[in-house]
Formats: sequence, structure tokens, C-alpha cells
Amino acid sequence: MSQDRSAIPPDTRIMTVRVVYHDELTGRVAIDLASSI
Repeated sequence: MSQDRSAIPPDTRIMTVRVVYHDELTGRVAIDLASSI
């Protein structure tokens, strides 16, 4: 399991964290961010 996480690049992890964080505050922001990417 640990290896799986390491396999994922840092870029993807940051993006996921950002989307999740924004989604918690406001789903709209998450959608906007995803569209931008």
C-alpha cells in the first residue's frame, strides 16, 4: 500500500488535495479548478 502512494507523482497528489480542500469549502470552486486543469 505504501508503495502505491509513492508511485503517485507529487503533482497529482497536490492537485487532488487542492480539489478536495476546495470541494469541502465550496463544490463550485472544485469544479472550476478541475475545468481549469
